[in-house]
Amino acid sequence: MKRCIGRISPPCQQYELVHRSQSVSSIMAWTKGMDLGYISLAMQAAAADQGVAIGWHRMITPMLARGELMRLTDLIFAAPGTYYLTWNRTRKLSPAALLLREWIHEQAAIERAQPGPESCSIEP
Repeated sequence: MKRCIGRISPPCQQYELVHRSQSVSSIMAWTKGMDLGYISLAMQAAAADQGVAIGWHRMITPMLARGELMRLTDLIFAAPGTYYLTWNRTRKLSPAALLLREWIHEQAAIERAQPGPESCSIEP
C-alpha cells in the first residue's frame, strides 16, 4: 500500500544556496560564461584557452612576460576599490601588530613607486 506524504519540493527550495558575493563580479555584467570565484583561476582558465579574463596588472604581468597570456586590448581601468588598514581606536596595538602595520605601509609605498600602465576611463 502506497502512502502519500505530500509533495516533495525541489532541493533548491529545501536548502539555502551558498555562493560568493556578486559585488565583485557586478563590475562587468556578462551574460554568459564561467563564473570563477578566484582571479587566479580565471587567469589559468584564460591561459588554457577557455575564454578571456579581466585581471589586475600586477598579477598578469608575469603571465604576459612568460607568454601564457596576451593582451586583448590596450584599455586599462583603475581598480574600483580601495583597501583600508583599520583597528579599534581604543585598543593599543601589540608589538606584532605594529610590525605588521609598518610592513604593510612599506609594501604599499613600494607598490606605488613601481611603474605601471596609465589608466583610462570610458565615459558612459
